Amino acid sequence: MFDAIVVGARCGGSPTAMLLARHGYRVLLVDRVRFPSDTISTHFIWPPGVAYLKRWGLLERVLASNCPAIDTIGVDLGEFQLIGQPPPINGVTAMCAPRRTVLDALLLDAAGEAGADIREEVVVIGLTMSDELVTGIRARNKDGAEFTEHARIVIGADGRNSLVAREAGAGEYNARPELTCVCYAYWQDVGAHIPAIHPLPRRIVISFPTNDGLTCTPIVFPHADLPAVRVNLERALLRNGGIGAAVA
Repeated sequence: MFDAIVVGARCGGSPTAMLLARHGYRVLLVDRVRFPSDTISTHFIWPPGVAYLKRWGLLERVLASNCPAIDTIGVDLGEFQLIGQPPPINGVTAMCAPRRTVLDALLLDAAGEAGADIREEVVVIGLTMSDELVTGIRARNKDGAEFTEHARIVIGADGRNSLVAREAGAGEYNARPELTCVCYAYWQDVGAHIPAIHPLPRRIVISFPTNDGLTCTPIVFPHADLPAVRVNLERALLRNGGIGAAVA
């Protein structure tokens, strides 16, 4: 019997499991993949998130992964540029943009170090219920064997298509229509530049450094352009201002 079962071990689930375990709770953390594992992600962590990493004692680990700290950011509006630092959050002004292959594995390790029971390659197939209360999970391991675990609380950190939310009948609220879509690429040997946001016609190009000397360039399009973007992703990434538009 666990105090808590956390389903999903990425940047939402692992810190939740870590903090509960650090407070002495018996925690089971499960995920369908084996880490390190990549996922579609915005990468960028603003000062509030960096402040949490520092508070948890994990910021130095992130920076030691060849992920540079970012202290200045810009907006390139063509005729003029705005360059500055965000206001400090608990004394932290730094930003960073780690690859999810790095960040998620690091957070998972921290949860394990705190005492959480980590089980990778486990697919949750349902919840157990008693008197309309969630009491645990039904799951399948990588060998196909099914098992059940029980807990005082089950926490769904399994993403926007959450099985936990669906099985528990969680209501949807504050829903908004999709307005944009994003694709991104990684580049080697990019010259030094200030990480920046570049508004262009029907797209916004963003650039920032990430792990191992790479530069990531997300490009944001109107959601209506998604079918055209999917036809030729490379053309969409390279057309009208790739990394060459970066603030010097």
